Amino acid sequence: MAKAVTTSSAASTRQARPTPTARSYPKQEHHTNIVSRVTAGVCTGLLLLSSAQPARAAVPELVLLDTSNTAVLQSLRQLNKAKDRFGLEDPPAALSSRFNGALQQLQRIELLVKIDQYDNARMALRQGSFQSLRMDLGYGQEMYRVVKPQVVREVIEGVEQLDQQLKRREPAEAIKPKLQGLQERLGDLATLMSDMAK
Repeated sequence: MAKAVTTSSAASTRQARPTPTARSYPKQEHHTNIVSRVTAGVCTGLLLLSSAQPARAAVPELVLLDTSNTAVLQSLRQLNKAKDRFGLEDPPAALSSRFNGALQQLQRIELLVKIDQYDNARMALRQGSFQSLRMDLGYGQEMYRVVKPQVVREVIEGVEQLDQQLKRREPAEAIKPKLQGLQERLGDLATLMSDMAK
């Protein structure tokens, strides 16, 4: 009898144990979904990294292409600017001719000062090659690096100072050093441009 009771109590204990229900399965599915999502995310990230490498390699080529296009456009602009200013004449030769023209006008100004024609001398600083002198100097400096900014500045300032001396009607002896300095600068520029035109 005791054995029978023990057997029956053991059987009831087995029956009392909770059996797995459908509620435990969603936890496993949820865990599986998280793992799948993480795996998919890692794979996607690797694909994106591998696809991004060729794009990075192409960047320098695009930059070089853009740089070359910029250089071509700049050359075209400079060519058009030269045609607008000098027509069919070679720019260095045209600049040399204009600087020589300004040099000849300075010699004429010197003569006008000697005969007390100060008003006519001032007028000569505003005619002929002097009308475009500033632009010619700027063009020569921009297009040809041999034209130094300091020389351009000295010529422009020298012309302005000479104009003030003529306005004050200073004697020829006081004006002569300024005239000689400008003649030397313009003569050097004319020779420089002439050498480049050869």
